Amino acid sequence: MSKILVFILAALAGALGGFYAAAMADGWSTLLLLAELWFAYFLQVVLHEGGHLLFGRLSGYTVTSFRVGRWMLLRREDRWTLSRYQIPGTGGQCLMCPPDGEDYPVLLYNLGGSLFNLMLSALAGLLLWRVPLPPLAEAFFVLFAVFGVVIGLTNLIPLRVGGLDNDGRNALVLAKNPDSRWAFAAQLRIHAAQAQGRTLSDFPEEFFAPLKTADWNNPLIGAVACIYAGRRMEQGDFAGAKADLDRLLACPALSQLLRYESLLEQRCCRRLLGERALESLDRQTQKFRKSTRPYFISRCRQEYVLALLEESDLEKAQKLRDEFEKRAQKYPYPGETAGERKMLDRTLALFQKSSKSGT
Repeated sequence: MSKILVFILAALAGALGGFYAAAMADGWSTLLLLAELWFAYFLQVVLHEGGHLLFGRLSGYTVTSFRVGRWMLLRREDRWTLSRYQIPGTGGQCLMCPPDGEDYPVLLYNLGGSLFNLMLSALAGLLLWRVPLPPLAEAFFVLFAVFGVVIGLTNLIPLRVGGLDNDGRNALVLAKNPDSRWAFAAQLRIHAAQAQGRTLSDFPEEFFAPLKTADWNNPLIGAVACIYAGRRMEQGDFAGAKADLDRLLACPALSQLLRYESLLEQRCCRRLLGERALESLDRQTQKFRKSTRPYFISRCRQEYVLALLEESDLEKAQKLRDEFEKRAQKYPYPGETAGERKMLDRTLALFQKSSKSGT
């Protein structure tokens, strides 16, 4: 149902653009219209993330990063840095850190992007109604208004698309579930800390205490559980990490994206624990791994583990290590790369120990 709604709204925007293209198909006007179509969409994406930023600041949040497409502004040590980073399936993202304590607002931050799109679309509609405009200007504001409504509604109406909850669904869940509110804030605080160079091991055990009683079927809580398993791996507790991942994978309502990620990390743990004959990954998980490899630096570490402990291929492992170090120089989260580097070193130590013992 959610995919159908998104398709219908997108089709309406495309039909409107096609209508103007047919009405103005005289060469240069058509090219200008296509440029306007792209710019109107791009501008609404920027304004959507700007809405999150504005309403987040009004709610007391601090900025961690602001991304549109592959370009991301990251705030680190009171300075802004520009880097390239992308999460498949997202056109942009504004990550902020909630205020300290347990009583923090969540609705305005989550819904701010959609509200901003719809407000600006309404202003564009008012302008079109009250002010006569040249054809190309009129076309731009129509496209701007339509894209604003499409982006606003597809993020405001509670939906789960491609395994990810949109802003409206997040807001709905957060309003009803205190554990979800904790998990939401925990993820934002972890992102903010990793942007400043802190690793998962720097977080105390009590930070993750709510996981003991929370429902891991919940996407927000399940994501923190997966992060916690990564913390265990970072600390060398591979058995504990595998146990957490086994529990996570046993959740019947686990989202597909989280299931794929958990399977990849579980496979890594099993190899680190000495399991030999690992079954092949299913096609969908392989597809997920391949599609996310350019963006997730953890893929280098996962492949490094298999290259050393399953294939005993030192040359391949060294190439993966070199690739990791090259990517780490531009990766926006130095805390994440530091934690991954710890796991690379632990893997190498395990390989060297097994090589000496002849096993």
